[in-house]
Parts: sequence; structure tokens; C-alpha cells
Amino acid sequence: MKLLIKKLLFRTLYPKPFFGVRIFNGQIEEKVFLQKNSLELDVSDRHNIVCESPFCIAIWVDKDDLREFDTGKLKLRIEKKRKLIALLNIRLKKKLEQESGAILVLQIIKVRCYQLNLLHQFILISFFFSNKKHVYAEAEKYGAIYSYPRRVIVTSFKNDEYYNIFPMDFQGEFPEANIYLLGLKATNITVNKIIESKRVVVSTTEAIDTKTIYDLGVHHSKTPPKVENLPFNVEESELLKFPVPEFSSSYREIEIINSYKLGSHIMLVGKILNSKNLHHSYCSLYHVHFFEHFGSGYAEV
Repeated sequence: MKLLIKKLLFRTLYPKPFFGVRIFNGQIEEKVFLQKNSLELDVSDRHNIVCESPFCIAIWVDKDDLREFDTGKLKLRIEKKRKLIALLNIRLKKKLEQESGAILVLQIIKVRCYQLNLLHQFILISFFFSNKKHVYAEAEKYGAIYSYPRRVIVTSFKNDEYYNIFPMDFQGEFPEANIYLLGLKATNITVNKIIESKRVVVSTTEAIDTKTIYDLGVHHSKTPPKVENLPFNVEESELLKFPVPEFSSSYREIEIINSYKLGSHIMLVGKILNSKNLHHSYCSLYHVHFFEHFGSGYAEV
């Protein structure tokens, strides 16, 4: 009986909330739409998570669409092959006007996921995905917003003898405005150094194993080892001379122009100073939630 229940709940998947998957460029099947009444705007390539508590996303909206979507009741709809997989009620928290549009920072109020039935979701969240770190409401919101794959990048910083390299997925690029956003934990030991120096480099995660990437995660709160002791080689970025892992196919050198404390995270708004392609890019590491991974077909790495 226990084996049958386990199979019904998890199929052949390990009971964990997030899975690391590699997705080839242009192969993400999910779509994200900003919705107001009967109006909708495809924001699949121009939205990202910026804060966990309260849970916030940032969306780029062009000036032509701004009047329709910066007021009123808003929703975020995530679809796959035109089938609804998650619906999020959101409200405007902050609007950052830019020359060609605006960054809308939106707080997630309520969510509903549709990949699994409500009882299945309730059991998973209550007994497997909620803990002291993520209470039920947060775990539920993670299930919704990670129904869309979140790309993992590597962030690099250097100042005199100090450096840090760590992965993150609260991030995104808005090419229309030459803007890059990062959502860093307020407890990250490097975030204030980045704000003070106004410089950071982000790079991609193609040709490297996930263990190496995740081992870098401890650098959020601990001093990293010496560069020569890293399990990979690095090279210096072109302008800022920050360390870039050899496994990255490209990187962006960024000037921080503003920072906003939203709660548990600080949102950094940066202008891209320089983009450099090092070698051919074919795929990246992404995070998806168990709910979406359950039937998505994405292969775990």
C-alpha cells in the first residue's frame, strides 16, 4: 500500500520541490502572460523573480502597453501548449519609469496550480515541501512561479583581494532597455559590496556539472576559497576584470544604477556595460518545481 501511495504521489520522482534541468535554447514550452480583464501581454522573456518575502516578480512593460497594465486588478497566467498550468493574483508594489517603458514590481497575493489536483498538491506541500524555511503559503507560491523554468546564472564580484562567485535564479535581462535585474538576499555577504562598488558580472551555466554549481551556493553566506582552489579555471572579464568561470559561454558586465530593499531580498537594477560571447551556447541550467516537472518531460541533471 505504501509503495502504491508513493507511486501515485511521486511516480518515479524524488520528493523534493525543485529540480535542476537542462533545456536547449529556444525549447521552453511554457508561456507567461500578464493579464488584466480581457487584455493580455506575453511576458515570458521579460519577467523574473526578485524577492521571496514578500514574494515579488518584476516585469518589463513597453511604454505603449504601460497605460493598460500599471493599474487595476492584474493576474499572471502560466500556460503550456495553451493549457493553463498556474494562475497568480498580483498587485503593483513599485513602478520604475524608464525612457522606453517601466519595470513593474508586482507582489504575488494568491496562487493556484493546475498540474495536479488540489488534494495531491495539498499533501505534497503540507508533508514534503513546507518547512521552517518555507511555510505553506510560500511553498505554494514557489509551486506556481516555478511552473515556468527559471534560468540559473553565476554572479561574480571582485574588490581588491576579495572575490565571490555564486549561482542564483532570481535574475533576468530586459534587452529592450539594456537592463539586468538581480534579486539578492539581504543576508548575502557580498550584496553591500556590489551596491557600494556598483559593479557585477553575470555568466551562463552550460558546460559544468550541477554539483559544482550548487557547491558554489555556500558562497552566499561564507567566504569562498582562493581562486586557485576552485574546481574550475577562471578568466578575467574584459572591462571590470572580474573572475568568469571557464564553463560559461557568455557573460554580461553590469553597472548597478539603483537598489531597492523589497523585504528578504534587495533588487539590483543594472545597465549592461559589455556583453561577451566566449563560445557556442546550446543550453542552460534551469530550475522547475515538482508540480511542473511531474509531467513536463524535462530531464533532471
